[in-house]
Amino acid sequence: ASKVSWSLDAFCIDEDRAKEAAAIIEREIPSARAAVQKLDDKDWVAVSLAGLPAVHAGPFVVAGWHELAHLEGGKIPVWIEAGPAFGTGHHGTTKGCLLALDRLDRAGFRGQNVADIGCGTAVLAMAAAAIWPRPVIASDIDPVAVEVARANAAANGLSDRVICVEAAGFGQ
Repeated sequence: ASKVSWSLDAFCIDEDRAKEAAAIIEREIPSARAAVQKLDDKDWVAVSLAGLPAVHAGPFVVAGWHELAHLEGGKIPVWIEAGPAFGTGHHGTTKGCLLALDRLDRAGFRGQNVADIGCGTAVLAMAAAAIWPRPVIASDIDPVAVEVARANAAANGLSDRVICVEAAGFGQ
């Protein structure tokens, strides 16, 4: 029997909550070892996105402006710069959804009531709005993400097609 190793990185703004989370992990999983480490104060989103290649998924290319400046014709650009909201297109689920949108579109499907729930940067909402004629709802419980989504929709020329709203979530 082989032993499986896991690693979990979690980020907390409050050091006391980080320590509390580490204690819960160690209490609930006796074999786990949790450590709290203070990170340098830098723009971690920008650092993590620096040097990331463009994401190619079917006709969609999700990237920063420096990558999209060299985009070949026939592709659908989705411009996303480093920011405080989740969603650069690099996560496998996002890429899978972009490929699914393309597959649906090529099969003749036309989205009529499309919603990107937990939209983050609104990558999926913008992709759907770029290929289908109806407006798309992009919602998130994070007000910062909603503002980022609005800014991204505007930067991509989709303000009139991507409607960004803050959702109350289940806790409200």
